[in-house]
This record gives sequence, structure tokens and C-alpha cells, in this order.
Amino acid sequence: MSYDRYNSGDFGRNFSMISQSGAISKEGFDISSNGATVPKNNYLSWDIARAVVEDFLRNPEKRPNSVAWVGAENLDWPEG
Repeated sequence: MSYDRYNSGDFGRNFSMISQSGAISKEGFDISSNGATVPKNNYLSWDIARAVVEDFLRNPEKRPNSVAWVGAENLDWPEG
């Protein structure tokens, strides 16, 4: 799951976070059927994903606390 903040008036405030189900995988990335690139073995269970969505719907301005997050800039993304 990703959590992205976009501010067109101040690009320095933009960021993206990726949810962690455990330690960040060092095994690389998967490409999903819709073309999204995601860290391997870093998927959330349905119960955790549902809790994240419910937290976000209650307070869309705050990153949900129901899962751990890592900054996308801290991952070694594959070349596009």
C-alpha cells in the first residue's frame, strides 16, 4: 500500500510512503498486473489492509498508524 502526498505549490513537500508487512525485502520488486512496482514479499493481509483504509477514511490528512511505513526514497527502485 502506498501513501502519497502531493503539493503542486511546493514540490519539496511531496512524498510517498510504502507500507511494511515486515522487514523491507532485499529480493527486489514485483510488477503487478496494472504495472505498479512493489517491493517483493511486502504485501499486507486483508485484515491489516482493511484497518489502514478505515483509518484513512476516518482521517485522510493523517498517515494511518495501523501499519509501519517506509519512505519510498529509501528503497532502491529498479530503473524505469
